Amino acid sequence: MPINFMLFIFKGGYKEFESRLSKVAEPKGAKADLVRAAVNRHAGPFRLSDIEQDCPGVSRDWIRALLRDMKKERLLRSIGHGAGARWERITRNKGIPL
Repeated sequence: MPINFMLFIFKGGYKEFESRLSKVAEPKGAKADLVRAAVNRHAGPFRLSDIEQDCPGVSRDWIRALLRDMKKERLLRSIGHGAGARWERITRNKGIPL
């Protein structure tokens, strides 16, 4: 009986913790800023998996969407397609990164 009571208490506490945690939201754009900062840290070509390692907690699909957006903004270009694709930042004149 005492073990069942303790398990009941732990289960209730965990549910309370889970409900409170779900109410805490990250600031809007925090993940996007995290990905953009990771991209800017790479001097040369990088892969999607490199950004995934730099940004734990950010989904692969979200990273892909941001890379596509940055490509439309002419900040990045893709080298190749599919799983082997690499990305690199587009530089201005005289090799100065954007």
